[in-house]
Amino acid sequence: MMDFFISHQPNHISQYAPATKLGFNDQDHAYWSGRLCGLVCLAMTLDAHKVLKTNIAELTQQGVAFGGYNKTYDGSGHVTGSGWLYTPLVKLARHYGLHGQTHRELDTQKLKTELLKNRFVVVSVNQKILRGESSQSKGGHLILTVGIKLHKNQLAGFYVHDPAKKSGPTFIPIKLFNKVFGKRGFSIWC
Repeated sequence: MMDFFISHQPNHISQYAPATKLGFNDQDHAYWSGRLCGLVCLAMTLDAHKVLKTNIAELTQQGVAFGGYNKTYDGSGHVTGSGWLYTPLVKLARHYGLHGQTHRELDTQKLKTELLKNRFVVVSVNQKILRGESSQSKGGHLILTVGIKLHKNQLAGFYVHDPAKKSGPTFIPIKLFNKVFGKRGFSIWC
């Protein structure tokens, strides 16, 4: 077995950390805490490269200003879906002096290659399946991949920082990763 981690390991940030730690007031924290996965993944990459100079609340405002948060509405004006958009988050990373690229079609081998190039990759996964629940879809929740495990030169799984958890990194075996992986995401590097 061999483990490889990106050389600049980020501090883990939880999207469910207390409001004061993230810089939110209670009302804004109640709205954003369950919606911060993509933004917090970006924040962890900025932190790893020592360019995060603001709190999560201010970074969220910047992400929204860059067009990074999308809400979709039904015909009666009710929100039917929402989430972070990859291209605006990559633009926000560039604003902080980093480089980035979106991946509309991403497989585990390309993900492995990106990590071996010392690039963080934010990927879409199904959080329900990660928790052991059943679900038919893939994707919907963003996590930050930070490393790989190889066994006899074969990919055994990925190390991730999941912003929905209290700490990281955690290991996801390749079989489970393939069940949850939405095959899209974005890379960030220095």
